[in-house]
Amino acid sequence: MRTKLRHVLQIALASFFFATACSEEESAPPVLEVHPSSITMNHREGSTVLAINGNVEWNLQSNRSWCVPEQLSGNGEAMVTILIQENTNDTDRNAKLVVTGGNLTREIQVTQSGISASIDSTYLYFPAEGGEKQFTIYANREWEIVNSNDWLHFTPESGQDTSQVTVKTDANTGYEPRSAIINIQCGSINRQIAIEQGGIPLDAYADGEVRLYDENDAGNPVKIVFMGDGFTQEDLAKGGAYDQAMEEAIDAFFSTEPYPTYRDYFAPYIVYAESEERGISMFRKEGDKEIYTSEKSTAFKVRKENGYSTLMNGDLNKIWEYAHKVPGLEDTKTTIVVVSNSTPYAGTCYHWGDGRTVSLIPMNRDANPPGGFDHLITHESAGHGFGRLDDEYSGYGYGTLPESEAQALANHHKSGQFWNVTAVRDTAEVYWSAFIGREGYEHVGFYEGAHLYDFGVWRCEQYSCMINNIHYFSVASRMAIVERLKTIAGETFDLEDFISKDKQKAPTTDQLNGSYTMPLYQYPPATPPIFVDEGVRR
Repeated sequence: MRTKLRHVLQIALASFFFATACSEEESAPPVLEVHPSSITMNHREGSTVLAINGNVEWNLQSNRSWCVPEQLSGNGEAMVTILIQENTNDTDRNAKLVVTGGNLTREIQVTQSGISASIDSTYLYFPAEGGEKQFTIYANREWEIVNSNDWLHFTPESGQDTSQVTVKTDANTGYEPRSAIINIQCGSINRQIAIEQGGIPLDAYADGEVRLYDENDAGNPVKIVFMGDGFTQEDLAKGGAYDQAMEEAIDAFFSTEPYPTYRDYFAPYIVYAESEERGISMFRKEGDKEIYTSEKSTAFKVRKENGYSTLMNGDLNKIWEYAHKVPGLEDTKTTIVVVSNSTPYAGTCYHWGDGRTVSLIPMNRDANPPGGFDHLITHESAGHGFGRLDDEYSGYGYGTLPESEAQALANHHKSGQFWNVTAVRDTAEVYWSAFIGREGYEHVGFYEGAHLYDFGVWRCEQYSCMINNIHYFSVASRMAIVERLKTIAGETFDLEDFISKDKQKAPTTDQLNGSYTMPLYQYPPATPPIFVDEGVRR
């Protein structure tokens, strides 16, 4: 009986606990959670995932057609993909996702950015000669430049996202300016950039007009005169071909130390000369006569000898006549640079015993020294012309320096010329003696071969502009240049002051690129300086 009663009680208790547990389960609170609580998307078509956690049946709705859930209902946990269509407008847009279940509501804010497109310049100006400029497109989608102007060129013409664009304009050969409005299409956004190009200016420099290129505060500035030959009236337009050539020549003249350091001592002048024709005349020699093989009508009759020669001639008297248009010009202190509107490899410097010089230089466009306009200017005008330096190349079969040439070299030294070479190997007496063994100048010494000759004449460094036109002057050349400019400026040359300002003591690797101890064999030897009352030194 007791056993039976115990079983009844056990069954009753079990039933009670089971009923209690079921009651607790049925009364558990509803749970509905979402993650993330907000969604941010870019303008492009894409998708994201919404996590739903809970213990209830739920429904999901969107209030915008561009924001579409792949699953609209479920029970408990789920990972729902939300599809986002591309926003082709330039404004942001918003949508709301609503999840409901078990009397609970959860809202998710969805923000999608619009397309964007902007440019950092809305106006570009180009001179008549044309050129290149850049502007930047800031965008977050594909863009395209709409251009129907054959004088305008864009690189690239289309792209995606942020990009830099190069604009190139052809030369405007007319007198009237021209302009264009260029559209940049980026989806529904259109951006515009205005481009204007000037025409050939009606105002031009007159023949014989003088322009001071750089102001100089020095009390006694060193005047350098630049002029051109073979430039027509059209080229004399302000900012035109003549100005560009002169400015390029001036920049080249002052490109190589010590000229940049002492730039403030100089006053470069431009004298304008109008020619009937562009270019240069060519001639051949028959005895003492020059026979034209082609002739151009130019202001100073600049001409080049045919063939392998680098010899150039011109009307030196007329060149000096134009130079004297510069106010206060003193012949003995004057260096003249005449730029020929032509491109052969050539160049000649004419010397007078009183110190004045005229160099004739074509606008050669060879890429490497000894060729190239800037290299020729440095050698002929800055080296031979103002520096009154000698050639340092050799290797053309001239052998040993004759005694007569050694004496002539000594006479040049007495007149303040050719200090960069010597026929006497005397450490104590040579012009560059102060640098032999000096710290920082360990490479300075005696290197045989200069003045055209292989033996019996020396230079102070292995490499130099006066060998093959690189942009580096030896220390003797630098010192001679500074000593001359100090003298013209009315100052006393001081060795220690020179050393303290001597910025480049040896050539760089880039300057030595393609360098030899003689001109490259594919080039003819440069014509040595011509002394007007002595003829050509051969």
